[in-house]
Amino acid sequence: MAEITDVRLELMRNGRTDSRLLACGTIEIDHEFVIDGIKVIRGNTGFIIAMPNRKQRYPCWHCKEKQAHDANFCSCCGAPKPLNHIRNLEHKNHDIAFPATREFRAHLESVVLKTLEHLQAADAETNDRNGAAEELTPPLSPPCSAEAPAHVC
Repeated sequence: MAEITDVRLELMRNGRTDSRLLACGTIEIDHEFVIDGIKVIRGNTGFIIAMPNRKQRYPCWHCKEKQAHDANFCSCCGAPKPLNHIRNLEHKNHDIAFPATREFRAHLESVVLKTLEHLQAADAETNDRNGAAEELTPPLSPPCSAEAPAHVC
């Protein structure tokens, strides 16, 4: 089995507590192959490791050249897409890189989730230290006193 030699994740901090996207990152396999665009998502029953993907392209109804789903006109022949054709198409994403076996997917998920746990623990520890440091930090300016002029305070 291929060895996962490095996992680099970055926690997503967008200020929303309801965000399902927890982290994005990169995986290195055998010091030779890198997969960028890995996402860790909080699912309804656990975590999901999403592989990099792209939107499926669809053939033009007129010339059969593949087009982006959201294109209203064919980039090859210029024909407009019929409205019923646009409505009936599903938005599908296809993985660009993915594990070929269940065993490797399970191994990949366990390594990525361990990295995520370590990263979240380190982040919580850093936040705890920063919170304690903020409480212990004295104010930058001395408190106003009765003797001090009003414009100084």
